[in-house]
Amino acid sequence: GMNRISAGRLFDFSNVLDVPVSYFFEQFQNPIQSSQYSHGLSDNNQEGFDKGDDIMSRKETIDLVRTYYSVKDEDARKDILKFIKSMAEKLSS
Repeated sequence: GMNRISAGRLFDFSNVLDVPVSYFFEQFQNPIQSSQYSHGLSDNNQEGFDKGDDIMSRKETIDLVRTYYSVKDEDARKDILKFIKSMAEKLSS
């Protein structure tokens, strides 16, 4: 971002102002445990990076999606999707 400064520049400011670098972070008691940063390293609240049992993070899912999109014919892809959906319905009943 345009409003951010580098660590080197922050160090320079601390020398000019004759304050420790930590002076600029006094508002944060512990940035890692602060509620603002509890979801990762983002500047805003986002979902955590917990893969857990998320099917979208499984290798099988990624392989399936890559294979699906490797089929160049859009109509064939739609047919494949219809087939998979019909099989899922049939097997889940």
